[in-house]
Amino acid sequence: MTRDDEHDPEPADEQLLVLPDELRRELKEPMGPIETDADRLLEAVDGP
Repeated sequence: MTRDDEHDPEPADEQLLVLPDELRRELKEPMGPIETDADRLLEAVDGP
């Protein structure tokens, strides 16, 4: 769901969080490397 979607009112126990517009540009790019090879990722894991 995006902030532009029309939707029914949220139930009282659910909270909709919206990223402020001023942070959208800042958080658009990845903050670190992106790895898509699962085997390579699992080699770096030490434990569950």
